[in-house]
Amino acid sequence: MSNTALHFEFCWLYSNVLINLLSTLIPSTSPSTSRGDSSWIFYHSPQCREDEFKCESSGLCVPGALKCDGQEDCDDGSDEDSCTAAPPTTACSHDEFQCVTSGTCVPISWHCDSVEDCSDGSDEANCPLKPSCEEGKLQCLSSGDCVPSNWRCDGFPDCQDGSDEEDCTEVVKDECKDSPCSHGCLEASWHTQGFLCICPDGMTLLAHDRHTCVQRGTEDIKGINKNIKG
Repeated sequence: MSNTALHFEFCWLYSNVLINLLSTLIPSTSPSTSRGDSSWIFYHSPQCREDEFKCESSGLCVPGALKCDGQEDCDDGSDEDSCTAAPPTTACSHDEFQCVTSGTCVPISWHCDSVEDCSDGSDEANCPLKPSCEEGKLQCLSSGDCVPSNWRCDGFPDCQDGSDEEDCTEVVKDECKDSPCSHGCLEASWHTQGFLCICPDGMTLLAHDRHTCVQRGTEDIKGINKNIKG
């Protein structure tokens, strides 16, 4: 074999060895992906560089600048996970309220109306209490709504924030236990007495006391025994 042939074979072998060596050191790359005015290189590698982000499922390395940019670059979307919400970029009009986290605009009339319309509840945060309630009414702490005082500590949360049932040390009274109802009794926290008397079929309550049940058609007979039992 001539020297020229030997030299050519040596160069061919050397170039193949060099190519194989470089292929183990340099990670394979996928085609450039255009994002706006820039082109970014995405590639798979056991270890991404410090300025890159590694996708959780695929192991794809993406530039760190694409992390939390509002657009999913990883096939599993992991580059957009656990991202702090960006400040709102749109301004609401004067008759709208802007939700703090999402930047969503809602009607200003929804602000402090005791109903959370923003996903973060910011439209109901730091709202002033409504004017004090009239006598015989209890004011709910968060909304300022007024509810009857006898609804306080009755075992039923009537305020949206449940403040009418807070710090209740007494056991809720069983209103029907000592009621004057002749036949049946129904707990009714909304009623001024806390209960309602009820009658079996074919009977009705006396109009003047609303406690005693009598046969229908006899309720107007004078001198009827109020203690009559079905």
